[in-house]
Amino acid sequence: MNRQDLIVFSRDGSRHRVRMVLLTVLFMLAWLVFLFWAIDTLLDRLDPLYFVAFTAVPIVALIAMAMKLFSDMPKCPHCGIKLIGPLLPIAVASGNCGHCGASIED
Repeated sequence: MNRQDLIVFSRDGSRHRVRMVLLTVLFMLAWLVFLFWAIDTLLDRLDPLYFVAFTAVPIVALIAMAMKLFSDMPKCPHCGIKLIGPLLPIAVASGNCGHCGASIED
């Protein structure tokens, strides 16, 4: 990984991450609106335990999306820490890891 790769990842990946979060939130809202719209029908037909499981689907989707986005983040080649939060802009701006201070160049 070099500094140019981090710049491209930061610029293009930011749009992708925001899009993924928005789609997941829209899915969560649509799922919950459907569940509350059909709550009487679903509770009459299903056991309440199944209804609770159906309400947990958006939360599981949100956690899965967060884990996927976290696993896609680049690592420092020296200390192995994920460049998340302020560490990615520090690495892009300085060319050094914000945690260990070593160069991110391979």
